[in-house]
Amino acid sequence: MLDQATRPDDDVDSVSDKEAKRVPVGLIAAMAGAIVGAGVVAVLVMGGVFDRDDPQPNAQDELVAAYERSRNAVYALEGEFSRTLPDGRRLESGALVVQQPPNQLRRQLGGTSGRMNGRELNCSTAPNGRMQCATGAEVGPWDEMVSNEVANLHSYFDPDRPAYTVEAVSDQCFELTLTAVVADPPYGRRAVMCFDPTTGGMRSIEVEHEGGAIDRLEAVVMRGNVTDADFALDDEETFASREEAG
Repeated sequence: MLDQATRPDDDVDSVSDKEAKRVPVGLIAAMAGAIVGAGVVAVLVMGGVFDRDDPQPNAQDELVAAYERSRNAVYALEGEFSRTLPDGRRLESGALVVQQPPNQLRRQLGGTSGRMNGRELNCSTAPNGRMQCATGAEVGPWDEMVSNEVANLHSYFDPDRPAYTVEAVSDQCFELTLTAVVADPPYGRRAVMCFDPTTGGMRSIEVEHEGGAIDRLEAVVMRGNVTDADFALDDEETFASREEAG
């Protein structure tokens, strides 16, 4: 839902005009902004599979409904973000996703992005180790943004030419698998999203990119109470990038 961290370079294949116009969903705006990105990123443990006797909607309809609910939820996610590169190297940091429409903030890998007080917000860590922030252009109404994101997500499952298939792999968790040639696929070649039943927010996301890198965002704490302190831009060290050898 997941404003997104910089994505690895993926091979881009030729696509039809219809597929090329698909716009990545924001985050955990995304990874999240694709993420965010919203937006965000992880899925580690998913217990059980659906075992239902009563008729249920298609998995794609359940996913779209869960996603729309998450983009209108008020919540704070405190957790971990990691990016595992094809050579085995691993970048990781603490992660924070705070959403209180129309404001949203996402922090990970030394960067901060979101929308605050009607404007885009982008921050990065300067060479001196201090965070530098800049406000960007004005943003449109929150409900209009969510409506566009939901429409984009729904378009990926167009029955005439679907970009992804969806499977409900456990309660509140959905796996997307790429089934078409798409330039810069918004959820890579595979993604798993899980939603928190209490707050309604996206509690984890894992995206396997075409180039082989894997982004993962996972909540350690998920809460529905959000305060002004959650939007403070301090504590840079917690969200700084750390690298581990493969």
